[in-house]
Amino acid sequence: MTPTVLCVIPSYRPAVLCIIPSYRPAVLCIIPSYRPAVLCIIPSYGPAVLCIIPSYRPAVLCIIPSYRPAVLCIIPSYGPAVLCIIPSYRLTVLCIIPSYRPAVLCIIPSYRPAVLCIIPSYRPAVLCIIPSYRPAVLCIIPSYRPAVLCIIPSYRPAVLCIIPSYRPAVLCIIPSYRPAVLCIIPSYRPAVLCIIPSYRPAVLCIIPSYRPAVLCIIPSYRPAVLCIIPSNLFLSNAYLTCLFCFGTQPCILAITQLLLLFLRIPKKQTQSIINPNLGQVGIV
Repeated sequence: MTPTVLCVIPSYRPAVLCIIPSYRPAVLCIIPSYRPAVLCIIPSYGPAVLCIIPSYRPAVLCIIPSYRPAVLCIIPSYGPAVLCIIPSYRLTVLCIIPSYRPAVLCIIPSYRPAVLCIIPSYRPAVLCIIPSYRPAVLCIIPSYRPAVLCIIPSYRPAVLCIIPSYRPAVLCIIPSYRPAVLCIIPSYRPAVLCIIPSYRPAVLCIIPSYRPAVLCIIPSYRPAVLCIIPSNLFLSNAYLTCLFCFGTQPCILAITQLLLLFLRIPKKQTQSIINPNLGQVGIV
């Protein structure tokens, strides 16, 4: 028997780990168990590959063999709180098919390395993504339930792209055509972050929201610059003016003014003290 390989045969009792011998080093191999809370895997014929077949009980991880190294492969389970994946034919790609239970991650195969691909789920609190045809791009389509992240594909690497959601507490972004730029359009619900596209990299850009407790910024035409305009809810009291920051200290002042805005503290009752040496802001 090859060293560094854990090998066990099936057990017919709960909470028992069951594995059969593996013919490769550093490979965990288990066959199915017919009790809950038991990890069940069959042999793998490649190094560093976890291989499991389905279990018919909840809270059991179920995977079938993979024929490539470093690829996790699982098939569906018919119980709640179960991770379900089908095999992938590329390295370092996680591939899952849909599950029909809540709190289950559902992904279909991707044909590019390092790309996460998921299709929609029809239950709340489920992440839903469709395949992407570029590496390192996260792609999601909308969900029709609250507390669900909704994104559409992006055609540039390293760009997060989301379309609006019509439920509260949902992040809503539209595609950006530049790398490393976060782009969001307004949402009409409270506690939602709202941003419009920026045409420069590394710039956060948001427009006003018509509800309280929403961060609102407009585009900046300089890199690494944070720019905020007042929300219509606070315009009558003139708590905040349009701030365009072109350095570290103005940005600190802008963030301080934003905090004052949400705390509803009158501007005339506060004084910002900027220490040029320490780069800190004090409110007295």
